[in-house]
This record gives sequence, C-alpha cells and structure tokens, in this order.
Amino acid sequence: MKWLKNIFFFGVLAALLMTIVQARYKIIDEAPLSGAYNMPDTVPLSLNTWFSGEFQDLYSAYYEYKMGFRPTFIRLHNEFRFRLFNKGVPHVILARENQLYEWMYWGHFRGYLAQPVDTVRERVKRIQELKDHLEQSGVPFMVIIGANKARYMPEYLRANYGKEEVLPNNYKTYLSALDSTDIKVVDFNQVFLDMKPEMGKKMFPNSGTHWSAYGMGLCLDSILSYANRRNPESLKQARVRGHYLADSTLPSDLDLADNLNLLLPYPLNSNLFPEIEIGTSGRKTRIFAIGDSFYWNLYQLDEFFEVADTGGHYWYYNRSEVHFDNSKVPVEQLNPVEIAAHSDIVVIISTEANLDTFPFGFPKDFFRSLAAKKQP
Repeated sequence: MKWLKNIFFFGVLAALLMTIVQARYKIIDEAPLSGAYNMPDTVPLSLNTWFSGEFQDLYSAYYEYKMGFRPTFIRLHNEFRFRLFNKGVPHVILARENQLYEWMYWGHFRGYLAQPVDTVRERVKRIQELKDHLEQSGVPFMVIIGANKARYMPEYLRANYGKEEVLPNNYKTYLSALDSTDIKVVDFNQVFLDMKPEMGKKMFPNSGTHWSAYGMGLCLDSILSYANRRNPESLKQARVRGHYLADSTLPSDLDLADNLNLLLPYPLNSNLFPEIEIGTSGRKTRIFAIGDSFYWNLYQLDEFFEVADTGGHYWYYNRSEVHFDNSKVPVEQLNPVEIAAHSDIVVIISTEANLDTFPFGFPKDFFRSLAAKKQP
C-alpha cells in the first residue's frame, strides 16, 4: 500500500508543478474563456503593502487568475455542473429543448429597469428633433427595435421563470411614445411575432440571444429600402427573397453557448439563413448607425459588404466607432454632424434589453456638436 500512497503523492505534486510550468511557459495552448474577465490589479511590493496585507490580498487573486490550466479547470467545473445538475452561469438561462436565453432580455420583458413615462417622452422628443433636423437636410432617419428572444418565445422557459409580459416595461412605453410622432420605426419584435406561425423557433439560434442570419438580412433590407426612398434607384438594394436552414453557425449564434464555457460542445440546432438578391444598379449606401450589437451582427453577412459603403459609420452604444475590420476608435474623435451630412441614412437601433439607456445620448451629443459648429 505504501507504493500506492507514493504514486498518489507524487502524482499530486506533479500536477501542482505542471500548473506552475503552464502559467510560466504556456507549454499547452488553451482557448481563452468566453465572456468578460478582467485581470485583477496588483500593487508593488513594499514594507507598507506587505505589513498592511494589501500586497498578499491582491496578489492572491492575481495568481489565481494566472494559474496554469485555469480555463480548462473552469470548463471542467462548468461541465459537471451543466451535465449533472443542469446549472449554467448567472446571466444565461437554461431552458427546454436546449434553448438558451440571456437574463437581461428576459428581465426587461418582465419590466426590469422600466423608465418613467416622462423620461421616455423627453428622450423621444429629442429623437424627433434629431429626425426633423436630418430630414430637413435631406438625410432619412429611422429607429429600429431589434427582436427579443424572450418576448418572441417565452414558452421554452422553465417553470421558475415568468412567461408573461409585465407592465410597465420600456418596450411598450417607447412604442407608445414613438407612435405619437412621425418617426419611422421598424419594430422587429412585431415583425418576428407576425412570422411566428410559419417560422416557429427558427428565427433565433437555440444557442444565442441575437437574431438569426435571416433576421439580420431582414434588417439590412429594411435599412436600404428606407434609404432608397430619398434616392430612388440610386442605391444598391439587398432584397430578402427567401430563407433556408443549414447546419452551420455565425459567431453570434453561439454567444450564450460560448459563455457557458463548457468542455464539450453545446447541442446545436440548424440555423436560418436568408436568400438575398443584390441589385445590379446603384452605388453602395453610406449608413450611419448608432446602437447595440444587433447592428454589429450585420457585419457577419457577406451581402452587407456588397451594399454598405466603407465610408459608412457604426457607433457602438455611441461610445466607439466600429470599422468594417472590427477595429475601434472613440467617438469623441469624430464629428457626428459632419458624418450625418455625408450619409445616405441615419439609424438608431436598440433591442429591448438596452432601451433603459436608449438613444444612448446621441441626440444630445449631435446637437452639442451642431452648436459648436455654429460658434464663430
């Protein structure tokens, strides 16, 4: 029995040493964990930081973060929790038939962070002022509300999650306020619900919260069609003529499955893709979009680059401009007034989960830049 104890002891010691070697030399490549993980801060070693305990407390967290094989250990831990106890991570809801939902989208469907009616009306008033200014300058403006998976198909949620809409919520409050204006609004929640009898659960990937490639195609079609109303037959169009299922994925189809950080692949359904017809005449459209990741999704469509001009702009949450190669620059370095003046259309896009901060301060920043431009 002594030899067995020795084998166990030296085996454990070797495993501990391997984590140190891996942390220092990265002898085995490991895929990074999905999601947002921030490296813990440290402080320089000194007499003060040592005797106060600050250095030890911070370095302990830092060392744990840098430990060798950490991603593999976390994936192994998550795999056991998922397979044995049907447990995931806090922001991902595990539902029936391998459907995944993001908690924030379900939360807003249930009235989470509902804004006061007066606040919403004031924001919509500013959007109306922006729309009026742009269209007086000949630039079309529209608002797009992206589809919410939890609103579209709550029936797959398990019994411990409410499946009924809770009022008030930002989606219904904004719709009411926008209905009293002449702002062009495309509400993909309603578009998807109208298509549900035919399309069922296929409008969303089972493994993600973003819309399917088919939904992205419908969004692109809507933007270009509205832009073209001021430029008849002068802009290329991308008409969605049909759809098909394929056993393939776009990166955004896997966002929630990736966030589970499992060791084994998550079960995937076939995904819905658009059949897009590109117009043969006209030039590419200069789109100026401000909003959340549902517009960024369009970058995954090959057809997007056939119809969107590289001179267009996308401001992610009105914080960073995302270029076609996915590089970013802070929007503070750019002038929204000048960009809008040279655009074929301005779009503000948001899903229900982000309506509490909609329209992301863009109208305020736009008019501030406009006032600065008018000063001598």
